[in-house]
Amino acid sequence: MITNEEIKKSLSELKVVSPDAAFKRAVKAMILSRVPEKTVSFRFPFLKIGSVLAAIILIITAFTMEFSPTPALSSSFNPGSLEKEFQGLTINVQIEEVEYRERANQTIASALNEIENTNVKHMNNSLIEGEAESIGIESATNPEIDALLDTVIF
Repeated sequence: MITNEEIKKSLSELKVVSPDAAFKRAVKAMILSRVPEKTVSFRFPFLKIGSVLAAIILIITAFTMEFSPTPALSSSFNPGSLEKEFQGLTINVQIEEVEYRERANQTIASALNEIENTNVKHMNNSLIEGEAESIGIESATNPEIDALLDTVIF
């Protein structure tokens, strides 16, 4: 076993050991020629905090969107609810209103064409006058109805 005295003697001999001059110059040249590495660091500490908070918010948002049912996703699985949602959209009301206006415009246009055209049978004045003469308004009345009307009116 090695004693303390032997260890101290070995250490004192090692103190005397020194590198030669060529080794000293080579190590010094190598140390001085080395370029220090540039480290990227944030100069503004609030950017570190902001980026950490943004990452946390993104993670929370991703988890809530993943695990919470949304109406758009759930309706895509149920055709009945999708149809119901589609019927409730305002564009359907607007389309129905446009269709109604189109039919009304067509009806008005056809009525204007009939009024403008005087050769139409039901709008012909001579035909209407001839029919009025043949009807005989006086002979079309019923004396019983006239008597009842007189009692109700007077």
